[in-house]
Amino acid sequence: MVEMPGDSLLEVRQLRVAYGDAFAVAGVDLDLHAGKVTALVGPSGSGKSTVALAIMGLLPTGGRIVAGTVRLTGASAGRDDVELVAAGERTVRNVRGRHIAMIFQSPGTALNPVMTVGAQIREALRLTGMAHRSDRAKAVARLLEEVELPPRVARDYPHQLSGGMQQRVMIAMALAGGPQVLLADEPTSALDVTVQAQILALLGRLQRTRGMAVLLITHDIAVAAQVADTIVVLDAGAVVEHGPTSDVLTAPQSPTAQRLVSAARTLAEGPQAVRS
Repeated sequence: MVEMPGDSLLEVRQLRVAYGDAFAVAGVDLDLHAGKVTALVGPSGSGKSTVALAIMGLLPTGGRIVAGTVRLTGASAGRDDVELVAAGERTVRNVRGRHIAMIFQSPGTALNPVMTVGAQIREALRLTGMAHRSDRAKAVARLLEEVELPPRVARDYPHQLSGGMQQRVMIAMALAGGPQVLLADEPTSALDVTVQAQILALLGRLQRTRGMAVLLITHDIAVAAQVADTIVVLDAGAVVEHGPTSDVLTAPQSPTAQRLVSAARTLAEGPQAVRS
């Protein structure tokens, strides 16, 4: 594993996840560092989202971690290191949201349609330890400002917001507990190119100002190129390449990385490249 400078906040070692007899993740190593973005890139079905869900302890029914460790270091947990695979559910719940949080791919389905945005952010604040209502009300305004949304959005319901605004709300909710590790699972895949760039820029700014370690999960290596310090390429549940972003983009070594880079270049060149 390539080590990047900065404090290691999350360490994943030889993570293996199975559904029945089939392995969805087959021995993944990751190091996430303070103030750095690591992109986990791979084709559909390569196991990217499964890695994130396993880290969060949110695998769906039928999925199970059969080997490996997921360790939050003292730098992120604010105490002794916490090994999440072996930890009890109570420990994982206490860590989730406060020290490690996740942004999901489809905010339209992740948000509660019958609760206002403000109520959902207030609930996230309550669940992560903010006891007083007056404090939560003030924190909602601060979080909306941090994700570049006006205060009036707190009164809106999710269906009244654009996809980009919904994703900003999801980011605000993820930040509610002040996590030092943020997992972002395809956070821009449902957005148009302009809004996609805005959300990536926002994540980059938040990562820098908060000093977070960010794991960006994407099938599009061009998206990773915009914000990632390190790229880890996943295929069939296994890491097939990893390294600094510039190295992976300019001289990909694995066939999977080569295909991803080639596809991104073809899309960037547009229809003329296909015709020529």
